Amino acid sequence: MRRKKKKSGPVGGREELCEVLYKRAMGFVCEETVDEYAVSGGGEELKLVKRKITAKYNPPDLAAIKALLEFDGDGLNNLTDEELEKEKQRLIERLKKELEQ
Repeated sequence: MRRKKKKSGPVGGREELCEVLYKRAMGFVCEETVDEYAVSGGGEELKLVKRKITAKYNPPDLAAIKALLEFDGDGLNNLTDEELEKEKQRLIERLKKELEQ
């Protein structure tokens, strides 16, 4: 049995780093595909016998939460409470859209 995990591209840039850190801090769902192959014919070809796709929930990570709170990449420490609330709502909506896809 061979396992394949869905991989994303390399992380680059400050914005992408913030997104990945936020995703890890909030928890996320990822898909895992497990393919099972069997030898067919005269042992020359591999044939896909079974494919299992599962969704795995990764809970929020405390270290990522702490890093996100300490990280001043977006100037979060300088925002007012109202601005923080707007940013929170924007990020929640974005997460909902990503989870629906």
